[in-house]
Amino acid sequence: MTSQNNPFEVMLGKYCVTDGSIDYIGLPALQKIAASGSMREIRGILFDGGPCPTCSVPWPVMLEGQEIGTITSAIWSPRLERNVGLAIIENAAGNTGKPIEVIRPDAPVSGSVSPLPFA
Repeated sequence: MTSQNNPFEVMLGKYCVTDGSIDYIGLPALQKIAASGSMREIRGILFDGGPCPTCSVPWPVMLEGQEIGTITSAIWSPRLERNVGLAIIENAAGNTGKPIEVIRPDAPVSGSVSPLPFA
C-alpha cells in the first residue's frame, strides 16, 4: 500500500467511521468512497520465475496488454514454492484465478490473481 491508497482499497474500511458521528480530516472523501464503493482492492498475486528481487518500486500488473494495478511488495515463498505479492488491482479486472503478467525489473513473468490469505 502507498500514500495513494485509501483504507477501503486495503481491507481496512471496517475501521473507518463514516456515519458522521466522529469528525476528522478526510471524512467527506471516505463517505463518498463508502457510498459508491472502491474502484480498486488489494489482491494476492502468485507469479512465476526464480526468487524475485526486492520490490522497492511498484511493479506493473498487466492483463491483455493493459495495466490493471501494481505490486507494492513481493517475496519468494518457500512454502508455496512461488513468488507471492500484494497488489492494488482494479476491481473489474481482479477476479481470483485470472491470468496476468507481472513486469518485474529483471523480466516479465506470468502469474495469477490469488485470494488472501495465500493458500
